[in-house]
Amino acid sequence: MEVERPPPAHELQVQGRWTQRSAGGRQPSPTFGSNPQFVLEVPRKTTAMFILERTDTGDKVGVMEPEIDDTHAIGLALVQPERDPDGGVCRRLVVDAPADVYGETAFDAMQEAILLVTLMPETPYVIVPSLAAPGSQAPFQLTAYSSTDMVLSAFRDTATVTLPGAWEEATCGGCDLHDSWKSNPRFVLSVAETGVFRIALSEPGKRWKRNAPLDKMIGFYVLQAEREDGNVPIEKKACLVETPFMPMNEVVEELELQYEPGCVYVIVPCTYAPGKQADFRLSVTAEVPFNLEEKFFDDA
Repeated sequence: MEVERPPPAHELQVQGRWTQRSAGGRQPSPTFGSNPQFVLEVPRKTTAMFILERTDTGDKVGVMEPEIDDTHAIGLALVQPERDPDGGVCRRLVVDAPADVYGETAFDAMQEAILLVTLMPETPYVIVPSLAAPGSQAPFQLTAYSSTDMVLSAFRDTATVTLPGAWEEATCGGCDLHDSWKSNPRFVLSVAETGVFRIALSEPGKRWKRNAPLDKMIGFYVLQAEREDGNVPIEKKACLVETPFMPMNEVVEELELQYEPGCVYVIVPCTYAPGKQADFRLSVTAEVPFNLEEKFFDDA
């Protein structure tokens, strides 16, 4: 009697580390996009197993699993990549909907997490190892097993912060053509080093419809403020950058920002016309340290 042998297992292994900058925490943390991320592709349908291990805990044989805590537990998420305007594969900055997630572990282990999923060809995946909470540092090892070849490549390490926002009745001031422009939401970006920053404003879950009113187009302004709290007058003459207003659900700008002691940058997202209430998402990505937060001021 002949016994059919199972196909040989293919193995890929990478070493990595969560650093102060790249320990973004599990989703929906606003810094989830900072975690180490890897693009995965397979040539045919296969079942794959991913094993994530911390490598600073020594020999685990005969050692009891440490007590679970909400900060240092480890886990994996397999998600859809985000796309650039040309359709290229990008880091996953934030998870907008359950459909964006193909699989996720329960973050109920301190030393080892295992994820078993079915992968399809011609479908890029992003695998994201993370600690449960942002900010902790640790080395890790990620191993992938499947019955077919796999291609695994890492994104460059970056810091990412994604914050939700909203144009509400009192804060939907429109663009600078309107006197109400200064009432728009404001986000203060503090940079610790000179670097290139990718700023993206989007309306999550929205697709621009043909013949939609152009007054709902979105864009943003970047101003420099010589006050660390960012509380300065919102004036057109202070603008460093003004994005075009386009009939799209995402506007992206890359710019080099200089570190200057005592100065910060103020990002003002807005719709083209005033009075257009909507939710939005603001993401900033860079390879240098920074801080992003929404600030609320009376008119400066």
